[in-house]
Amino acid sequence: MTSRERVLAYLSRAPHDGRPVLPIYPCLYRAPAERMALRDLYAERFGRNGSIPVDFDTHIALRMEARLRADARVGEDPDWIDVGFAEGPEDCDGAHLQVDGTALLWSGPRQDDPIDLCAPPPTVGAWHTDLDPTDFAAIDAALPVPEPQELLASGRLELARRLIEHNAGERFVVSQPLGAPFWSAYGLLGFQGLMELIARGDYVALRYIMERSLARTHSFMMAMARVGVEGVFVEECLASDDIISPTAYQRYALPYECRIVETAQLCRLKPVLYFCGGVGHRLTHLASLEAGALAFEESKKGFRIDIGNVRTVVGPKVPLLGNTDVMLIHRGDAMALETEIRRQAEAAGSGPFAHSFGSPLPLDTPPENAALFARLVRETRDSHLFRERGSELSTVVVSHSRNR
Repeated sequence: MTSRERVLAYLSRAPHDGRPVLPIYPCLYRAPAERMALRDLYAERFGRNGSIPVDFDTHIALRMEARLRADARVGEDPDWIDVGFAEGPEDCDGAHLQVDGTALLWSGPRQDDPIDLCAPPPTVGAWHTDLDPTDFAAIDAALPVPEPQELLASGRLELARRLIEHNAGERFVVSQPLGAPFWSAYGLLGFQGLMELIARGDYVALRYIMERSLARTHSFMMAMARVGVEGVFVEECLASDDIISPTAYQRYALPYECRIVETAQLCRLKPVLYFCGGVGHRLTHLASLEAGALAFEESKKGFRIDIGNVRTVVGPKVPLLGNTDVMLIHRGDAMALETEIRRQAEAAGSGPFAHSFGSPLPLDTPPENAALFARLVRETRDSHLFRERGSELSTVVVSHSRNR
């Protein structure tokens, strides 16, 4: 089986030849290497002095090369690739780039200060925003709903198209994260604004925001599907049992989790739903969604999520992603990592299971540590190999650890 065939079989609950390696958020842990590669490529092409007018075709070609360099640096390809939106011709028109030491500064005609493309991205969301949730015109302006053809014509999916063409069907293609409607409301209102709506039971305003978010996401999904994306990674945060009540969850978040899964399926995309925070009794609801797969955080912050317990509740047919603690990967502790990989594989039982992380990797995680995780999964992923090759694998891992 190719990587793509293995993932499709896993998501379709069909037999396959081994558990896939599907780390969540590869766009984040690959990003530092990709940003540095783009800076170096611009320096190699144009030198390190002066301002460079941004040409769309050149920029996308260099973005493509930077992605390939970053993938080579990280090593040990996972069984899926993630793609998303990039700069389009309109973004590049009138823009300039400058290599300045370790920075790659982007200046555009519609911005006051240069943006360093090598800097970590800003944090998402806020405690509070000034948007009035009862001002539906303001919500429409904040959440525009472009037509899929408009997104395609913008050129912002050109890099995704080239990456898909480069992989030529060898690996499954999933979108970079899209927010479930409830989580998207946080991005619009901030934490305080969202919780205030729930506290006063303002279903009308929150429903309007979530409907608008769903329509927007539907357009994005349709455009992505047309360039060859096969799956969508959907984030659901702030809907956990440590944040909102079961009643609020069932009234606000759950119906739109159902809707976004159905929307993805209408676009012929396999939906992977990543549920953050404490799961508790929400598991039975999530199991009924018929998502392509379910993913959860690792145990932390006072809640516990064990894959064995999850499997017991959701049953043997639901595809699950593992939730390996990212700090094991960050430390590069090969022996502890191998032990956890084995434990989760056995706890998941005979149902569809793919190895993954519980959270995004810390941004300072060495790229080779992500490769180590993928390599250890492939060495230990078949249960019969645990028994037949146990001593051999331990020798390999110890040797690798000593060589680091």
